[in-house]
Amino acid sequence: MLLIDQIAEQKIIEAILNGELDNLPGQGQPLRLNDDSSVPEELRVAYRVLKNSDFLPPGIEFRKEIAGVNQLLTEIASEDEQMKLSKRMDYLLMQLSVMNPGSSICSEEYYLKKLNSKRRPQVL
Repeated sequence: MLLIDQIAEQKIIEAILNGELDNLPGQGQPLRLNDDSSVPEELRVAYRVLKNSDFLPPGIEFRKEIAGVNQLLTEIASEDEQMKLSKRMDYLLMQLSVMNPGSSICSEEYYLKKLNSKRRPQVL
């Protein structure tokens, strides 16, 4: 457990012992973790089906894959493999920029900065 987690747990226990968490609104009521009141009623069933099938919107999937490619770039020393991953990164960033024009993650400057910071130094 991280130090911050231990501190948080300690503060929560102290608050419980001091009675600071007594008589809060909703005490004793179950939490509504699947609150879909902000989703239009005619779309709720479709949203639940997508959520239950672990569907992610394409933009999120691209971002997850970009993170994976970035991770691989830090681990791979072969220039051929780095070139292939760089091409894959270009493709993913292009797709993401088409979906989200103006996003900072899609800019070439951001990409080059990330790419250069992630590559391992070449061993001669």
